[in-house]
Amino acid sequence: MTIAFFDLNGREELLRERSEQLVALDNALFRINLGTAAERTTAERDVERMCEPASRHSSCVKAACRLYQEDVAAARAIFQSAREYLDSL
Repeated sequence: MTIAFFDLNGREELLRERSEQLVALDNALFRINLGTAAERTTAERDVERMCEPASRHSSCVKAACRLYQEDVAAARAIFQSAREYLDSL
């Protein structure tokens, strides 16, 4: 009801900001999986910070993290869509 009332899925700036967060999350997850030990540590902190309630669009980030844990391919498809959206601006 809140999403519909405030038109949270139709506001362009929210779509852009969420897409930016998803791309940042994808970059961090990449470093966690394939980076050096130092890169992994930094990226893990970045993800934790992005998931904190005070962070921008933390609910979106947390949902993407859950999806990534359940279905990496589906999460990667969403991350790619976010990149394509940002590239189209």
